[in-house]
Amino acid sequence: MAGIRVNTGVKRIEVNDDGDYITLSLSDNDFLNRFFALYENSQKMANEFSSSEAQIREKYQGDAETSAACLREVLSIYTEAGKNMMSEVDNLFGAGTCQKVFGDITPSFELYYDFFEQLTPYLQEFAKEKTQRMSKYSAARTGNV
Repeated sequence: MAGIRVNTGVKRIEVNDDGDYITLSLSDNDFLNRFFALYENSQKMANEFSSSEAQIREKYQGDAETSAACLREVLSIYTEAGKNMMSEVDNLFGAGTCQKVFGDITPSFELYYDFFEQLTPYLQEFAKEKTQRMSKYSAARTGNV
């Protein structure tokens, strides 16, 4: 029996030395929108937590005896931020993504940005390929001028 297969644009990307991979659903417009929303949200969160850090450091300024308490408080907000991002990344790419990509840590914003930056070439390549594929459906080419 004859059949058809539609290329859904799912791209498998190896993310560690153990051969684990994540998938990008590049033809899913919702995936791309959610990816860019996640990136924008990460920047917003980083700014908010940076502001919170400044407030904490101001609270402890000049009190050398409480510097450990200051550090603990600052680390606490960034741990919370890392866990929030972990949840969002796993929600977008699938459960266990952060474990595969980062291992057994709560990643910092820098690590998330590195991850996003490494994904960018795949998104750019897909956009280029999509433009080429869509050109064959132009009105002039299909006779719907």
